[in-house]
Amino acid sequence: VSQSRYVDLFPSHDRIGGGGVFRNGRAFSGLPIDVTHGRDNLVDDLAVALTTVHLNQQGTKLPYNNEGISVLENTTRTILNQYVDRNFINENFQIDFPPYNKVPVVDREARVYRSGSFKAEITGAIESSTVNGKLVISLG
Repeated sequence: VSQSRYVDLFPSHDRIGGGGVFRNGRAFSGLPIDVTHGRDNLVDDLAVALTTVHLNQQGTKLPYNNEGISVLENTTRTILNQYVDRNFINENFQIDFPPYNKVPVVDREARVYRSGSFKAEITGAIESSTVNGKLVISLG
């Protein structure tokens, strides 16, 4: 990954509570830097997990049937749940892994499964806040 991909365009460095804090960083795409990092990490973690599934078949293969498709689906769900726990995506994500009989014949013949998908909502972040209050003095 190129470092220039993460250059902040509009960083703000503040001293808050005695410590230095960078705020409002943006990637070249205009997305907040935490969204860019989170997206890239999720893509990488999912790719590693799916590759590991294929490599860990111990002398056999991942079967091209509903059982094999279920392994891919469960692996994807596990990674997405990790990103829910990290507060990057909300827990209402959706996963769609069509069964064997819904996979195009050309994909089955090529021994690839590219029908799986997911949809997840990014949690977002509160970048600043204000709390209002009222103090009263009781004189009696």
